[in-house]
Amino acid sequence: MKKIVSIILLCHLSFWTFGQFTVGDVPTKFYANSPGLLSPALAAYESLGSLTLEGYSSFNGFRKNPKSAKITAGGFLKNEKLGFYSNVLKYSVQNTSGTDFSLSTIYRSPLNTKGDKFSLALSFLVFNQKFDPSQVTVVDPNDPVLLNNSNNWLNYEAGFSAAIYRPNNYFVAVRAENLIGTKMNYGNDNFNNVKPRLYGLTLAKFFKSSDFDFGLIVAGSSDIKKFSGEATASLLYKKIIGLNLMANANNIGLGLVFNAGSGFSLGAYSQVLGIGGLSCPASNGFFLQKTFSEVRRSL
Repeated sequence: MKKIVSIILLCHLSFWTFGQFTVGDVPTKFYANSPGLLSPALAAYESLGSLTLEGYSSFNGFRKNPKSAKITAGGFLKNEKLGFYSNVLKYSVQNTSGTDFSLSTIYRSPLNTKGDKFSLALSFLVFNQKFDPSQVTVVDPNDPVLLNNSNNWLNYEAGFSAAIYRPNNYFVAVRAENLIGTKMNYGNDNFNNVKPRLYGLTLAKFFKSSDFDFGLIVAGSSDIKKFSGEATASLLYKKIIGLNLMANANNIGLGLVFNAGSGFSLGAYSQVLGIGGLSCPASNGFFLQKTFSEVRRSL
């Protein structure tokens, strides 16, 4: 029987579209006001491996993102304690295109006498972007990005997350992001550490009945100067059909997930603009996930 953590959190995670990379939590990865890459380990806590395909489009009023595709893959070694997950994202946003690659190393402890687990994840991201200034209609004469003909951006970021959780019960995680900053190369000009360090906390509580599984998730992020947060409620009926509702200051979203059996899950989602207006993109998308070899209870 597929575990509730994998299904509910997969449904939640599918809301997030391309944007700022953060390490986030494993398997929960939340960004209030900052959509990010799908978690590097969607089912890391309750499976030995997974493969996820996702496609989506987004629109924030200024830039369209009609062509985006992502593959997330990885798994755990034979000892079921050390795992590796990676994301590959290909995107095109009006005048910018690129490819992102991230790698996460995950350690999870065996169950202790109380049934709790501990997990630690370290992640590193490299992404290359190409910018075409000829596609920009408004040019700032002081902006080197728009004036330089060699606009290849080489970016790198890193961070970590640590979590303690009890399967089907609760989940608590802390995270730190952008620990080594970001280097963005605009032709002959270099700008270092352009993104602030972020710190976050995620709290989740799960409830079960004979037919329903319910999850309530609250997450927050801060760069010391500004705090933002969001809340998510997820409902799963008979381990087959899931419904997810997300809200923060900028967006509201709704997602559906279907467990097709044999480790396959299908989902679709829509996220629309809320109070925050154009600062956070609206998006629509779908995903397909295959989970391999459920973790043994002896863990």
